[in-house]
Amino acid sequence: MVRSIAVRTLMLTSFLAPPPLATFFASAKTPTEKFQARAKAGFGIALTYCLFFCPGATLAQNYIPATTALVNLNRGKVCAIGSSMSGTFKNNNNSINVGPYYLTKNNQQLGVWQPVTSSTQSVSALEVGSDVTAIQTSPGDQPYINSAVIRFFIIDNPNSKNCSDITFTFANTTTGALNVSYYPYPHALFEMSAYPQGSASVLTVDISNVDSFEAPLMMKVSNGSTAFAEIGNPVYSARAARTTMITGPHDVGGPNSPFVVWLHGQPGYANGPNFFANLALSSAPTSPERYPYALLQSPNGYLSARCTPFNNGFVPPSCNLSNSLLHRSDPLNSFFDNQLTNFFSNAYANPSAPLVVMGDASGIITQQPWTATSNTANCPIYINPDGKSLAMTTQAGTIVICNPVGQVVTLAGQPIGYNQQSALVEISQQQYLAYMKYKGWMFGQPETGFTGTVSQFVAQGGKYYIALIGTNGAPNLSYPVWVFSNINVKAYSGLNWYETASQMVFANDGAFNPWIAAYISNSDLSVVAQSIGRNIVAAFSRGIANCNNVTMASSQPPGFSSNVTKSSTIIPMAANASDAYWSNEANWYPVNGVQDYYVQYIHAARLDNQGNIVPGPTCPHERLLQYIYLPSPTVPFRMGLPIATKAFRWAWAMALDTMKTRST
Repeated sequence: MVRSIAVRTLMLTSFLAPPPLATFFASAKTPTEKFQARAKAGFGIALTYCLFFCPGATLAQNYIPATTALVNLNRGKVCAIGSSMSGTFKNNNNSINVGPYYLTKNNQQLGVWQPVTSSTQSVSALEVGSDVTAIQTSPGDQPYINSAVIRFFIIDNPNSKNCSDITFTFANTTTGALNVSYYPYPHALFEMSAYPQGSASVLTVDISNVDSFEAPLMMKVSNGSTAFAEIGNPVYSARAARTTMITGPHDVGGPNSPFVVWLHGQPGYANGPNFFANLALSSAPTSPERYPYALLQSPNGYLSARCTPFNNGFVPPSCNLSNSLLHRSDPLNSFFDNQLTNFFSNAYANPSAPLVVMGDASGIITQQPWTATSNTANCPIYINPDGKSLAMTTQAGTIVICNPVGQVVTLAGQPIGYNQQSALVEISQQQYLAYMKYKGWMFGQPETGFTGTVSQFVAQGGKYYIALIGTNGAPNLSYPVWVFSNINVKAYSGLNWYETASQMVFANDGAFNPWIAAYISNSDLSVVAQSIGRNIVAAFSRGIANCNNVTMASSQPPGFSSNVTKSSTIIPMAANASDAYWSNEANWYPVNGVQDYYVQYIHAARLDNQGNIVPGPTCPHERLLQYIYLPSPTVPFRMGLPIATKAFRWAWAMALDTMKTRST
């Protein structure tokens, strides 16, 4: 399935006004294609490393509108399709509402944003170079736009597809929500928003790696001949290409992918890294799950993947049930479960030395450490009390971080049948004995949307049943996935009721983000609680969540945390918080750790001088990720978690030369 491109999680912010002319160069390489973008930007720039699930790269400036110029250097073609969402920007106690827009062209080859109306049925792609050579960063009727996403589809054979044939229909013309259709070409994702901030206007530009890595991509920010920053992959290097970073020899992916080669080079391959090998999707005809082109899919994208209709068949061709979940039985669904259990168990195992995590500031709530006061709290989202969740408190209030382990349970095997009239699901005796403890939980099919509440388990006439009440929809016994869920979607509509605990970690979802927003009505407290959830997820992703202030002070910290140390640049209020360990990048991705190896590959893997991925944690020539650099070492630099670190000028000065070297 086509997903957004993978790059670095960075944020740039400019400060000075009025701004001089600056240039964004954004290039995607497959290996011979790139596009170029130009816009106005501010001069003074500071760098912040965001958490993993932040947008890929953001440049904020205090001048809009601007124009993004595109140059296609590919031997094939690049098709650009764009639209934005409705939204509300709050500034100085004022609310500015903006509607959705879609990208079209005028007769000067300029991409322009037109309002989506009730009669706007769809948006179609434009060809870079012939249809458009530049794109406005704001609409013509007013200066602001919200989450304008432009997807660049890369088509090697220019005769195989007209850009205008790539079309997305609108699911909701009021919000701008799209039905994003599948097209069998690698693509990159470019996102921008223009909005007011104080007396200035701000433009942010993002490239994202949330879902997949399909082609090397770079954005360069400069003012004339002076380069301010480079973000993404080192596309100027002869070593950087789809084959060297993503797909391997013959561009077929799968076992030949450099990612899989790198995984094999990691210590303890069979105990963790091997579970990620299937993320290298293959286009080889012999692959049991073949795709039209090879790519690297993120764990969340992989676990969420469904059978997709395409050209009177399906993608991948091996599936045959539209919308069926492809990887529900994959072990990645439980990858973090043991670590999550340990984390919640240890958080208040010693009441005199409980877990401490930093929380962001929001409104009247200041940035401060939050302390665990219980690990037997009940999650407000659950139908039945769990008594295993984490309560954290400051003078600002109390929040609950829900323990998601064991609250979504997939039925082993399939039911025997279903009686629509009596709402009885017939199951085997073995299933009856194994699952009868889930009375009162929701039960249903994620693929069809059929759900009901378990009123009782029934044994009658030598047969066994799950009795349901309050059913919605009708099941289809052809679909294999049935799930028990303790998530109360009747009280909190819109939540994903079948997402596994480990998938929540991979996606910064569920218990760590939308659940918090659902049950905390105070907006400031909700923002702070979500920041704590974000910090916890980031630590799990980096393999160090259980290297926290509780475990590191114990007599027996985890074995993989033997070399873990506090950050030397931590702010004083965070010195005794878990963030003191979590914000030290030297601690990330420990040897034999339980971490997101996809993220580690994107952030830490390197190419040698021959363009080969170097197996193992050695440090050869060039990272897959192009670091960002600025021309002045006096610009403040913050490494690690933004909430728990401070500007450190000399650390930036030392990093500067290394980053410049890697960029050439």
